[in-house]
Amino acid sequence: MDTLFDGLMTVAAGLLVGAACRVAIDAWDPARAEARTSLTDARLEAFLEAAGRYR
Repeated sequence: MDTLFDGLMTVAAGLLVGAACRVAIDAWDPARAEARTSLTDARLEAFLEAAGRYR
């Protein structure tokens, strides 16, 4: 059980560091953050459109 917990803590720490780095980069370069948000929105819209065809 300790090994599983250690593995999960490592993953959680990695996600936390990744999120902190993304926030720092977004604060440093707002244009990049806007471009990534627009791309994510476009992908979500395309996914929802495709999913709607299969309903």
